[in-house]
Amino acid sequence: MGEAFALHELVFSPSGVPVDYRFLDANPAFFDILHLTREGVIGKTALQLWPDLEPLWLSRYAPVAQKGEEAIFEEYSNTLGKWFKVRAFNAGPHRFAVLFQDVSERKRTEECLDEEEARFKAIVNSMEDIVFTMDLEGRYTTFYGRALQKYGIHEADYLGKTIDEVGLSAASAEHRMAVSRALRGERSVHECDFFGLASRHGVAVQTVLTPMYRSGRIVGLVGVGRDITEQRMNEEKLRSLLEEKTVLLQEVQHRVKNNLQIIISLIQLHLIAASDLSCPVFMKTLQSRIYAIASVYDVLSASTVNDRVSLAALLRTLSAFCYTLTDIFPRLSDIQIEAEEDTQLPMQTAIPVALVVHECILDVVQRAPKERRELFLSITSGSPEKGRCRIELAHPFKKTEGPADEVGAMLLQGLVEQIRGSITEVLENQPHWVFDFPIEGAGKPIYPT
Repeated sequence: MGEAFALHELVFSPSGVPVDYRFLDANPAFFDILHLTREGVIGKTALQLWPDLEPLWLSRYAPVAQKGEEAIFEEYSNTLGKWFKVRAFNAGPHRFAVLFQDVSERKRTEECLDEEEARFKAIVNSMEDIVFTMDLEGRYTTFYGRALQKYGIHEADYLGKTIDEVGLSAASAEHRMAVSRALRGERSVHECDFFGLASRHGVAVQTVLTPMYRSGRIVGLVGVGRDITEQRMNEEKLRSLLEEKTVLLQEVQHRVKNNLQIIISLIQLHLIAASDLSCPVFMKTLQSRIYAIASVYDVLSASTVNDRVSLAALLRTLSAFCYTLTDIFPRLSDIQIEAEEDTQLPMQTAIPVALVVHECILDVVQRAPKERRELFLSITSGSPEKGRCRIELAHPFKKTEGPADEVGAMLLQGLVEQIRGSITEVLENQPHWVFDFPIEGAGKPIYPT
């Protein structure tokens, strides 16, 4: 829609005061904008057309007609419900002409933008952070946030300047790297003192830089600077507590291991002193089971993690001590281990697993055919599915001799149930034990009765 034009003359009271103005002529755009007709307008006054028209319009136009002043303004008419951009100029004695446009749509857009900007400022100014923007050359362009007042940051000291120009060259190298990443389209999170707060206030600052886009192109950066001093202090306290916990756990583990060794030694002394003991094999077997538990702590003491045990290391340690107990594991010549190195067991799972593997080896050795002078076993472990583990112990004979150890069988059943697993002895083809269990599945201990 084009620019409207109208020619007017003032209407005076008997005392010579302007009280209205008459329409003398107008172009088609005038009638289109106001939804009027030429016949209904020309020759009539403004108050005849709109009795409730605001007095401000006459007050704007009268000086133009009487004094020859030019007036350029934007004004809203409640009567017409529109915003107008107006240019009024003198057109002869007591006359004035007006060029105007309906800018209501633009004004509504501006009002929406103003509301959004006010809402945005209210939000960011309620934050304890520093919110800022930078142009493509790294110059600060805007600042927001309550932290400005808290730390005495004056916008005038930063606006239009780079970090070097505001005297923060000590942070410039890290700053340039962060800006470079953000200008490549990356979100950069780092500890970079963009405002010199560390030197002036002794605070740690984390800054997040994010690219700003317009029509798909980066046109600047928006940054958020946050005081993380309290967070750093809490992290340091937590780190100190974790270190104390680590030392305490290591001490507890060391004492448990020592106590197990004392129990093993006491059993050994008892066996030596009581040569007529009716069940030395039972005592040796008990000693062996305690060794199996101790092997978990042996592996744990060498681990960098305080509450998890490498399954591969545990199987190797178990195999090594089995070779040394020739009274319990006679004829055992070799155990080949093939295990996934990255499988880690929590302590509540590792101890039952160690005892289950021990009982399987013990069962195979005790029930092996007598003609077998040497026994060669193999143990493999893997993960059939996420969160589960399977251990297979293979032996080279399909038939076994003698009854199974009753205590061992009860212990085996209780341990497998404790960690919600399953165990099966397969005698077809390649004989082997199959032990399947959830890595995190340990429950409450189930003891044989």
